[in-house]
Amino acid sequence: MYLLLLTGLLIFFFTNIFYQATHLLMTFLLIECLMMTLILLILMSLSQPSQMNIFFLMFLLSMSVCEVSLSLSLLVSMSRSFGNDNMNLLSTNKC
Repeated sequence: MYLLLLTGLLIFFFTNIFYQATHLLMTFLLIECLMMTLILLILMSLSQPSQMNIFFLMFLLSMSVCEVSLSLSLLVSMSRSFGNDNMNLLSTNKC
């Protein structure tokens, strides 16, 4: 039951990232929710807690923290440079 719910959440986040996210902040928020869903999926799939599973979970959590810090710095940099966080500004030619 929980596995079906988490799989539905993963599909929901992927479709929102690809089709509806026009602002950088919304995209980063969806990616962070996707990481939290993956962490919950890993926690629920651990039937036998072992040292390797806990190590992998801690590694995933640390990568999530690094992703948040990089996305925040990119968001601040883009807001200072362009004045907003619109995703269309990333694909335009500035020559």
